[in-house]
Amino acid sequence: MSTGAGSSGAGSSLSGVDVVAVGTTPKKSPVPALRYEGSVRDWTLNQYGQFEAVTPNEQAVVLSICVKKGSVLSSPNTGSTFHEIEYLGSPNLGTDVTNRVMSSNPIARLVASGSVSISKVEYQVTKLGLKVAVYFVDLETDPNKLSGPVTWSAF
Repeated sequence: MSTGAGSSGAGSSLSGVDVVAVGTTPKKSPVPALRYEGSVRDWTLNQYGQFEAVTPNEQAVVLSICVKKGSVLSSPNTGSTFHEIEYLGSPNLGTDVTNRVMSSNPIARLVASGSVSISKVEYQVTKLGLKVAVYFVDLETDPNKLSGPVTWSAF
């Protein structure tokens, strides 16, 4: 009785041949990002102590607000310019903050494409500096859900 290669099921077919499964390819959903809280510079946890997931548009809004524009060498236009605000006593500070939110990238691109809508921008001047909070709607995921705040602070 021969027990060499080719004498059993394991060696009966060509090398590398595999059974092809017939059916549909499963839909791949985007990998969720983790919720980042800019005011404390940390990822948030839910009530069970697990990291919270966000949609790609939510993550893009967070990057737009929390990243200092020019600090990502591979994408120098990503981020906001809040760090360039010098005079916190300006009577036009609210308009300035809102303009910086709307021109930050990728928020500007998301708003222009109709993927995201900015609902409210709030700011507060404290002893430590400036705090900004942005509320938005991810129109691709749930146009009825207000998301946020995405926060940034200068301390």
